[in-house]
Amino acid sequence: MESSALVSTDAMILAAGLGTRMRPLTELLPKPLAPIGDKAALAHIADDLRAAGFAHLAVNAHHLAAHVEAFASADGRMSVSVERELLGTAGGVRRAVDAGWVREKRLLVVNGDLFASLPIKALARHQCGGDAVLLAAPAPTGLGNVGVDETGRVVRLRNETIALGEAASFAYLGCALLGESLLGVLPAEGCLVGDVLLPRLRSGSLVEVMPFLGAWLDVGTLRSYLEANVAWLNARGLSSHVADGVTLEHVQLTSTVIGVSARIAAHATLDRCVVWPHASVPAGTHRDRVFVPGVAPIDVAEAAR
Repeated sequence: MESSALVSTDAMILAAGLGTRMRPLTELLPKPLAPIGDKAALAHIADDLRAAGFAHLAVNAHHLAAHVEAFASADGRMSVSVERELLGTAGGVRRAVDAGWVREKRLLVVNGDLFASLPIKALARHQCGGDAVLLAAPAPTGLGNVGVDETGRVVRLRNETIALGEAASFAYLGCALLGESLLGVLPAEGCLVGDVLLPRLRSGSLVEVMPFLGAWLDVGTLRSYLEANVAWLNARGLSSHVADGVTLEHVQLTSTVIGVSARIAAHATLDRCVVWPHASVPAGTHRDRVFVPGVAPIDVAEAAR
């Protein structure tokens, strides 16, 4: 059920992960700042939240936190909670609450590596009568990490069945509305799902699912990072995107994103590639590769093996 306004709700982007599966990209930037299309992944999420009415955002950071702080400073409308030690998704939210960056009774949280056109307004307006509402995509029966009964109430989370009557299976996207009852019991460290939602469900608390039918990607690997850039192009009807300060001489591009001031050798052919700002691309034919400054070309297919 929805109301007509964003009632007593704040928003936070979870951006403190290590991004180990996206190395070597995450040795240069934290995962949420890796560019997708024309801007950082974190910027896409922030734009969606602001379009839904959230003027000021909280974000946490740990790995290469100075980069997130610089991004937030340039943005001017973000509060950054720097975690010297990783606190987990629940602990990260708890720290932001304790610091006063979450002032409202409810909190909308989004993983910083989620790439999707999110229904922020609909989720934020949900009449959350329990602990949380999880945004989740339909999944084959029994294969999703969330199971719900006919009313949309969660009866299975991860591999643990809490109650009988599972009617549909979903995959949790990493975006949720946390109710007032949950914000008051978050631990100083721990996982929002494993250490908070599961114990609460066992004790009878209500957690619901809002179905999401659109396309989405968990940008946690080099492969999904490349696919997110291709999806960004496709969503805009673009064959490729070339940013300012790039000179192309007899270069062929297909499904490729080229960042600001990148240098592309003459007669290069790029198919399904991502070129970061200020990176260099040698002559030759390149497919499914990511180019970043100071690093050898990253073959995504090879890295996935």
